Amino acid sequence: MLEVFKRLTNSIDLQPKEEVFGSDLTVIGIGGKIPLFVEVNTVDQLSKLIKLLKKEGLLYRVIGRGSNIFFSDTPKEIPLIKLGGDFKFFQQNSDDTGSFKVGAAYSLMQFARNVSNQGYAGIEFAGGIPASIGGAVFMNAGAYGGELVNVIEKIDLINDEGEIISAKSSDFNFKYRSSGIPKEWIIIGAEIRLAVGDRERSLKLLEENNAKRRATQPVQYPSSGSCFRNPPTPPPAGVLLDQTGMKGMKRGGAEVSEMHANWIVNKERLAKAVDVLSLIEEGRSRVRERFNIDLELEVFYWD
Repeated sequence: MLEVFKRLTNSIDLQPKEEVFGSDLTVIGIGGKIPLFVEVNTVDQLSKLIKLLKKEGLLYRVIGRGSNIFFSDTPKEIPLIKLGGDFKFFQQNSDDTGSFKVGAAYSLMQFARNVSNQGYAGIEFAGGIPASIGGAVFMNAGAYGGELVNVIEKIDLINDEGEIISAKSSDFNFKYRSSGIPKEWIIIGAEIRLAVGDRERSLKLLEENNAKRRATQPVQYPSSGSCFRNPPTPPPAGVLLDQTGMKGMKRGGAEVSEMHANWIVNKERLAKAVDVLSLIEEGRSRVRERFNIDLELEVFYWD
């Protein structure tokens, strides 16, 4: 597979890397060596690569900032694609006030700060979410009562055939922490519409939300954010886990945060995937036994 991947990427002027680790590609800093990795910088290259991979019958994965992913300690030989270059753009539509185009590799936090600073309202909730636009759209990222589906108008994608598609957000089944976009498709950009607002108010709200995050979540440590999705009805996952005594529990280098029981942190960057998986299973088991609730993972584990 490695030789086939090299041949395919070289044929479209891409240079794959062999010595890349999942721990360097994820915010939590966990994961073994990725044997097949390439960064793609243009839409044309990405479209061609997916068509070639499809023709050869090779599976692939696409990673953004890696804010809600952790890899196995010994990942499978599945090609990993990261978007760079032309996917890191942000521009305002010149003929349409409040409409912005943004690339999949652009930082959601930076986008929220930029547009708030320009006096546009509606995305202040996202100023502390450490995701790329692509990952955030795929997960329908949200916080403090807001979520991306409320501001997305269009999504640009490459499907599993390598075809470039532009779709309306209403074409997909957006819901809590899910977009309904097929996992084999790649988000390459989005069009976001915001309301003209008050700059000072937006910046104040942005800072208030970030202050709440710092006060209630261990953002100073490497993590994958919220581990489990909140159940359909209260209480949220963090409260359920707290009531089962999960706070402070450790496995190897991984620890359930003392600040928030739904966060697993890698304080010393020594945690292994098996440590995190052990804590996940312990938390899920305790909540199931005590409350008869099966918690669903929000983080992604790539083995």
